Amino acid sequence: MTDFITIFCNDLLQMKPCRKGSDFFENESETIMCFETLLNQRVSIERATAITYAIHDYFGRPFEKSTFQISNISKYPYEGIAFRRAGKSLYNLIRNYFDTRKYSEYKIADLPSGIIGAMASLERYHNRENEFFQPLRDVVLTIDQVESLTPEKVCEISQVKLPAENLRCHLNSIRQILNMKISGLPQQILRKELLKLERVGDETADTLLVYLFRQPAIIVDEYLKRILYRHYLLQKQFASRRSIVDLLGDHIKTWEDAHTLHARINEIGVLYCHATAPDCENCPLGRSVRRE
Repeated sequence: MTDFITIFCNDLLQMKPCRKGSDFFENESETIMCFETLLNQRVSIERATAITYAIHDYFGRPFEKSTFQISNISKYPYEGIAFRRAGKSLYNLIRNYFDTRKYSEYKIADLPSGIIGAMASLERYHNRENEFFQPLRDVVLTIDQVESLTPEKVCEISQVKLPAENLRCHLNSIRQILNMKISGLPQQILRKELLKLERVGDETADTLLVYLFRQPAIIVDEYLKRILYRHYLLQKQFASRRSIVDLLGDHIKTWEDAHTLHARINEIGVLYCHATAPDCENCPLGRSVRRE
């Protein structure tokens, strides 16, 4: 078993990205990463990203002097793209804003932050090679700016409606996490402190450890469990987090390893290792034996 785990981990850590464009949380500011990770616990990733980008545009306004028109910086109106439900809601938000007006005549500097956030999110997930919105991902919020946010303000900025109490919990945890980033706590204490926060469970805590705090944690999600099970490295698909950490821990030495493992696993999960009808023939891990 040890040899198979070593081969499996080595294959993943040496694997090139399966998609073009930025990797998970690559080239994103600390506050972008923090907001996205926390908001994703209660809303879909597309909407979490849209809200995060809208907030950062509102405070940073990186495009306020831009003369680029919508047709030059996006794939809008995204013809032929099959959106998931959350992506469709963002598309409808943009479409309703333009209504009967000619979207191609609009400059990005003319758009409110909520529309910029929605469009930047759709570009991230459906036009990954587009780097126009990188200045938005570079924006870093100050503690005072984060402190000024209320649930009502977030919904006003993003034009996305969320339950106020849930959002209040998220904002409280985000503030505390950003303060922890400044404090420089050791990893074991840091993880315990993260898990004390509202809306922060094991997966969220480990995601923050890897991407925000640059610690070598193993992010255990459904994709990782499914892929390990199908490669006969787990006896049952719904294994405990502890058993998976014990299985992989000796092979993940650095936060770069942890980042690469998570990024490749999630790409394979999204593109190939579906819950039903997996595309094993084209999977980059195809030389391994799998359960159906």
